[in-house]
Amino acid sequence: MGTKDEGHAVMSGEGTIAVDRALALLQAFRPGDGALTLAELANRTGLNKSTILRLAVSLQRANLLVKLPVGGFRLGGQLLSLAAIFRESLHLDREVRPRLVALAAEAGESASFYLVEGNMRICVVRVEADQAVRDAAPLAQASPLTTDETATGLVLRRLPGRNVGAVDGPFAPIFTSGLRIAETASVSAPILGGGSTFIGALTLSGPAFRLTADSASVLAPLLAKSAAELSAIFGWAPQ
Repeated sequence: MGTKDEGHAVMSGEGTIAVDRALALLQAFRPGDGALTLAELANRTGLNKSTILRLAVSLQRANLLVKLPVGGFRLGGQLLSLAAIFRESLHLDREVRPRLVALAAEAGESASFYLVEGNMRICVVRVEADQAVRDAAPLAQASPLTTDETATGLVLRRLPGRNVGAVDGPFAPIFTSGLRIAETASVSAPILGGGSTFIGALTLSGPAFRLTADSASVLAPLLAKSAAELSAIFGWAPQ
């Protein structure tokens, strides 16, 4: 017979597994998905159907998952409430978006704010350029970071890149062109928080014929200044 501590450890381990599996169910949904069938959830998560149905009961009680009368599951409305709390906690609508609006207007290119979730990059705020030709980057879509060599990917992975412009210091932007999509380019700078903790990336992106290395060099001081101002929201201060 196991001890009380051993039993508690087993229960704790089982609880962790259940949480991981429940999160896997929620993360199985992708941009553009409506409802997913039980078979689709099983295929995407690798979980068996009985486990999915058992976990779904708890997720439904929390309104994180909804079972449809015609079969299948969709995400629940509680996620919208959590997303609103998340946006508010980061001051996205009140403080971040206005700065991206100003940056996009002055730079003439689309401005985006990216965060890292696990090994994925997520665009949480984006302001499109007021241009007839511009790049496209869906808001809130998660993309793998593992092999992302774009300026945004390098900044989010905290790797060195091709510096542009006469800018030194923690917000010196880096530039890439034609990596994920041949016709697009981007220039990106890090966003820092208190104690210089890493927060995310601020990126200007556009068509490669317009956002060249030369134009990125011109935009670099503006991007670095915006990155410093945005970082101040998250508690960064010059050393």
